[in-house]
Amino acid sequence: MGYIGNADNADGNKENENKENENKENESIKEEDGEYSKIIIFKNFSKIKEKKIYSDTFKIQDEDWRVLMFPRGNNVQQLSIFIDKADADDLPLSWKKPAKFSISVINKKNKEKTVEREASHNFNSDARDWGFNNFMKLEKLYDEKEGYLEDDTLVTKVEVHLKTNMMGGRSNNTLMSNRFNLFEHNNYDSKKETGYVGLKNQGATCYMNSLLQTLYHNAYFRKAVFQMPTDNDWEKEDPTIPLALQRLFYNMQFSANACSTKELTKSFGWDIHDSFTQHDVQELNRVLCDNLEEKMKGTVSDGTIANLFRGKTKKYVRCVNVDYQSIKEEVYYDIQLLVKGCKDIYESFDRCIEYETLEGDNKYKTDDFGYQVAQMGNIFRKFPPVLNLQLRRFEFDLQKLGMVKVNDKYIFYPEIDLSKYIETEDNEENLDPPPIYRLFAVLVHSGDVHGGHYYAYIRPTPDPQWYKMDDSRVTKVKTEKAIDDSFGGEYTYKLQGKNVKSTHKKFANAYMLVYIKVSEIDKILAELDEDIIPEHLKTRFEEDKKEREMKKKERLEAHLYMNIKVAVKEKFFVHPNEKFDLI
Repeated sequence: MGYIGNADNADGNKENENKENENKENESIKEEDGEYSKIIIFKNFSKIKEKKIYSDTFKIQDEDWRVLMFPRGNNVQQLSIFIDKADADDLPLSWKKPAKFSISVINKKNKEKTVEREASHNFNSDARDWGFNNFMKLEKLYDEKEGYLEDDTLVTKVEVHLKTNMMGGRSNNTLMSNRFNLFEHNNYDSKKETGYVGLKNQGATCYMNSLLQTLYHNAYFRKAVFQMPTDNDWEKEDPTIPLALQRLFYNMQFSANACSTKELTKSFGWDIHDSFTQHDVQELNRVLCDNLEEKMKGTVSDGTIANLFRGKTKKYVRCVNVDYQSIKEEVYYDIQLLVKGCKDIYESFDRCIEYETLEGDNKYKTDDFGYQVAQMGNIFRKFPPVLNLQLRRFEFDLQKLGMVKVNDKYIFYPEIDLSKYIETEDNEENLDPPPIYRLFAVLVHSGDVHGGHYYAYIRPTPDPQWYKMDDSRVTKVKTEKAIDDSFGGEYTYKLQGKNVKSTHKKFANAYMLVYIKVSEIDKILAELDEDIIPEHLKTRFEEDKKEREMKKKERLEAHLYMNIKVAVKEKFFVHPNEKFDLI
């Protein structure tokens, strides 16, 4: 998946603006209340040498906007495109413009190959541009056979829907309210308002931030991380994953501001390119937990990962007409649930335990009875205390021959009973209390298959209060916002000034759910005292913190000082046989 965000974050540092490309012209523009559509043409595209270019400005509600483009990619081998507020430098700090938008690269040979990306963003003076760093592969774009650069001309289409109650509205009260709200946004203190801090986004690490927040707020897991032995890791040149995670969790617990994850990603062996590439959350979770599980062996934390996340399933083939069956028991750390064609979480679990009948040419071959009609399926033997459910929002489309995102409405519940899906016969696992689970976290993806933004809704204590963990910002939200608004499906809004309703798909929806067994909640989410952190860790972390603060202060005050060398007469006679001497 590709990075979605602003060009400055993707580029790493702000460059001087290049002159606008002279070979661009506006082909057409359509403007209606609340909705805007524009075609922008870039001529002689393959001959453009500037790293980044701007389109001509166009008006939206009497304000100047433009397209910012990196023809050769913004530090990636992909076309990078963003929508940019042209006069952002002259805007007041209170200005903001919430919007949903789409950007398309038109394929004139085959309209079905047209590439379109959608996103939403709250444009403001600090985040003037937003879009797609990984819009489409350069190799595909510049291939003449593909049809995107016919006559060396790139045709793009921009569509914008401005949300209601924004700057530029008709009401002065709304204007003042928005200014006040943005002032609050810029001066918002997550720690003060919620008691929790967020994580800084390195460029495209929002998916990792949402996962780390769910792990951190699992107090039982955090306790085990702090108890890992890392005494020998301090002397290593490169940070280790256990030590880096300990430091991150320590900072999240005691810091007043959003915490950096750079040391942790460095321990993964990532470079700057990896920080701007969205990885698979499920894979990242497994790699991280595998590393920690190995480090915990032989310590007081040994077995924590398995005890929290590991369940068991039984795969079986059972003959219909003879007394024969084949059984294989397997372990799992997460469950993948089908979304397409399922209205809710229970229908997905029904699909998990459906059996397939092997008959006709597909009969099952046994050693003693030859080919037999048989039933092949799965049944759960054990559900773990913490249940990670991966929703299959991304599927391969046979018609498009590519991956697509499933934005269908999919209902999940604050509490679920999974008794129906677990085998009780000859099951040695403790089934008392029953497998009733309460929702702990909802991880959300906003965007399409090519890229998007990730954030998490988490209920970190047994109390009913939910929090939205969106990178560096943490806010309190209502239960309906965390759950109902993450189902996906469609939303309807009324066009401004018209008695017309428009329906659109919701591109922000849940892709991962974390449930905790009700009988285990008090233990797993028990509040941790500071005493749980070993003294040697606290001492080292505080010493490192003071050292970093001192170095930061020296850098900030470096311009106040200068080094001076004083030359005295004796210095010129250090080498008497030379005609001169250097000091």
